[in-house]
Amino acid sequence: MKQVKLHIIFLLLTGCAIGQKLETLLDKQTMQIGEPFCLTYSIISPVSLHTSIYDIRMGTMPAKSSGGSSDAVLNVPYELEVLALFEDTSYTDGNQFIWKGTYTLTGWDSAYVIIPPERILLGDSTFYFPAAMIQITSPVADPTKDIYDINEEFTEVEGESTLLTFLLKQGWWIFLVLCGASYFVWKKYGRKSKGNQEKEISLRDRIIQEINALESGKSYESDLKEYYFQLSVIVRKFLSEHYQLRLMECTTSEVRGVLMQHKIASDTIDVIVKLLNQSDMVKFAQSQPPREEVYRITNEARQIVDEVATLNLANVE
Repeated sequence: MKQVKLHIIFLLLTGCAIGQKLETLLDKQTMQIGEPFCLTYSIISPVSLHTSIYDIRMGTMPAKSSGGSSDAVLNVPYELEVLALFEDTSYTDGNQFIWKGTYTLTGWDSAYVIIPPERILLGDSTFYFPAAMIQITSPVADPTKDIYDINEEFTEVEGESTLLTFLLKQGWWIFLVLCGASYFVWKKYGRKSKGNQEKEISLRDRIIQEINALESGKSYESDLKEYYFQLSVIVRKFLSEHYQLRLMECTTSEVRGVLMQHKIASDTIDVIVKLLNQSDMVKFAQSQPPREEVYRITNEARQIVDEVATLNLANVE
């Protein structure tokens, strides 16, 4: 009996320590093929989620299907199409901090579809939103209406024509096409040297140009969240191309682990992780850094690109 009491006390203390409540909500349980529906993830927490990291799905949401029966084994791969950009919001209600993120999805094959648990990092811990199930059905045919076929129309050919007759009638536009093709070839090879110079631009210079263009656009004045998102995408793209890795879908902690394997200086890794973490805070925790911080983190992004590229050249020499 004493051991049972100790287990109960341990479970209660664990629940109080964690404190976060994660939910998965669907705005409908049944839909027809191609009909949109909303999938909402929510977190209710007694503390602010300043260090939450969630990887947004783009294009498709992976799932499992039963092939049309709710009793069948859900082991058939299924993809739900993402119809609109992921939208999230956060607010406080009394002593609770609430975060919600919503997808607009649809499916293109009838089945019982299970949306598997989604991962999110809260501080140093990994949590999962519960799985959800939705039934996708085919439209019901109306027996009172006929099913019509597509009737194609064809133009009859008026007799046979010889090659000479064809050339006499259509020779003028063939001549124009040949002249246009000759001009195109001349322009292409005439600018060959210039094109080669444009292709020779290094990865470092190209990425720094993208950072400069992002900063000069001053999008941070109207949409700070989008500015930080684009800056983190540029840095991830540089590291992915530089090391020939797939880092676009990795979390910030996973990026740290990959960079440590490539013997990058720890202080450089700390700057990269700090930049990505601050971008995540702006995207998901609605952080509002001052304008001076925006300039500073943009300059740090340039320094990261320059330092990593220069380090690679030094190793080659």
